[in-house]
Amino acid sequence: MDKKQGLLLVNLGTPNAATSDAITKYLTEFLLDKHVVDLPKLFWYPILNYLVIPKRVPYIIRHYQKIWINDASPLLYYSRLLCDKLQCHLPNMQCELAMTYGEPNLQSKLNKLRSCEKITVLPLFPQYSTTTLAVFDKIQQIIATDTIIDNIDTIRDYADHPSYINALYWQIKHAFYDHGQPEVLV
Repeated sequence: MDKKQGLLLVNLGTPNAATSDAITKYLTEFLLDKHVVDLPKLFWYPILNYLVIPKRVPYIIRHYQKIWINDASPLLYYSRLLCDKLQCHLPNMQCELAMTYGEPNLQSKLNKLRSCEKITVLPLFPQYSTTTLAVFDKIQQIIATDTIIDNIDTIRDYADHPSYINALYWQIKHAFYDHGQPEVLV
C-alpha cells in the first residue's frame, strides 16, 4: 500500500497565547533569528532582553487580546482554516501546518509526516524572501540531525504561478462585487 503524500504549510509564526510569557518567548525566538536581525548576538541579546522585550510586550499584549480568535492569533486561526480546507480538497495527502517561529513548530509537524513517502514544504509566502530562507534553513537543520526525514521537496515561490494569479483575480472580483469597485487598485 502506498503511503500518503505529505503537505506541510509553513507560516511565519505567532505566540501561542495572548500572555506576557508566550509573547516574550515568541518575540525572543523570532528576533534572535539571523534572518530577522542581522547583528552579532553578543551585541543584540542585551538590547533585545533589556530594551525591546520590556517595551514591546506590554504594548503587543493589549492589541493581541483584542484580536484573538477562538484561543488563537488571527494568523494561526486563518492558517489552520486554510490547512483544514486543503485537507478536504486533497484527501490523499496528509496536510499539516507549522510555524517558522513558535507553535506548532516545524520539528513536531515533520514528525507527524514521517510516514509519508514524500513531504512537500510550502512556505505561505508567494515570493521568495528571507522569511522563505528561514524556513528552508530550519528544515535543513532538522534533516541534518534526523536522517530518517529525507524525503522533502520544497516550493521556493509561486507569486507568478497562473493558479495563484487567478486566485487573486477572483478574490478581487468578489471584493468588487461585495464592496464596489474602487477608483484605484494597488
